[in-house]
Amino acid sequence: MNKTGSSSVTTEAESALYADIRALVASARNTVARGVDLVQVHTNFEIGRHIVEYEQRGEARATYGQALLNLLADRLTAEFGKGFGRSNIAYSRSF
Repeated sequence: MNKTGSSSVTTEAESALYADIRALVASARNTVARGVDLVQVHTNFEIGRHIVEYEQRGEARATYGQALLNLLADRLTAEFGKGFGRSNIAYSRSF
């Protein structure tokens, strides 16, 4: 027996149990990752929608000011960290 009190020899049943639990954990992690990706896509779409609506102010077409993107990128990066650079904000607007 090792220090944890378990035998270093595993039976087929123990190996099967481990494999089942491992599959559950891997599946859960994969599901969480997909969920996070979906939320991020939705958030980016909404960021872009808000920017376009602000820029258009009820008009059919917007006047595209780079200063607004730079301002938003600076402020969002200062508060939330990486992931809100000017290019990411511009990509969100293009959704």
